[in-house]
Amino acid sequence: MSPGFFDGPEWLGLLRSSLASGTLAPGEAGSASWTLFSRGPVTAAYTRFPLGWAGHEPELAGLPLAACERLRRAGVDLLRLSAPRHLLAAGRSGIDLPETILEGLSDWDADSLGAGMRRKFAAGRKAGLQVVPVAAVDGSLLHGLYRDTVSRQGGALRYTRSYFDGLCRIAGGPLHAVKVLDGDQSPVGFLVYALDGSTAVYLHGGYRAEAGAARPGYFAMRWVLEHCRALGALKFNFLVSPADQPSLVAFKESFGGRTTLRAHWQQSLSLSGRLAGVLLDLRAR
Repeated sequence: MSPGFFDGPEWLGLLRSSLASGTLAPGEAGSASWTLFSRGPVTAAYTRFPLGWAGHEPELAGLPLAACERLRRAGVDLLRLSAPRHLLAAGRSGIDLPETILEGLSDWDADSLGAGMRRKFAAGRKAGLQVVPVAAVDGSLLHGLYRDTVSRQGGALRYTRSYFDGLCRIAGGPLHAVKVLDGDQSPVGFLVYALDGSTAVYLHGGYRAEAGAARPGYFAMRWVLEHCRALGALKFNFLVSPADQPSLVAFKESFGGRTTLRAHWQQSLSLSGRLAGVLLDLRAR
């Protein structure tokens, strides 16, 4: 069986060329891929970045010693892991974050969401918004929209211009990137999402503050959900939200998503990894 998009060579190659210090393909250190990020002397590895484990992986019962040794030989000091909280044994420590998933996408109907949502969609239509695929050269545009949106929210800028350049270059296959244009054909927003088997996954989005009255985020997300439904996706994963952004969770739930907790924990493979893990836990708490 071919790997899902987030375990495949196209995604791993994009990460290696823009954000990551290295990657391991499925089978090299367990059943899923690993993405390595280095900061100073410490290298951390994430499984199936940015998804984490879905719940069917054998590693949930404990990563095999052979896989840990392979990761150590690759220079990894710290594993950063996540899985749905309800699948983990009681007492497993870690940080819980809200993860929102829309099940039953094949039966999803935007017109059934209520009058409030219909007004938001109508605001976009009235403003003449339209959604079009990005061009291969739109990386700078998307990065600028991402940067402005994260800055307004007081968040940390984690993704680089080269990463968005790469997203735009590979868009059109399992990975999709679209931009929102206003009535003057000026870009006012964007969304990036990918198909991973029968699940569609939201990756990035943003919009210009001055276009807020037209509700470009709602307008574009409706378009994206309908597009993923047409492509045969059965559910849509909005991924986790920061614990201090309940409005983001509310946005995702307004489309019919259901929020549960995803646990995040760490496993050290070296002394420097153990020290880094303690510092990360303190910061997270």
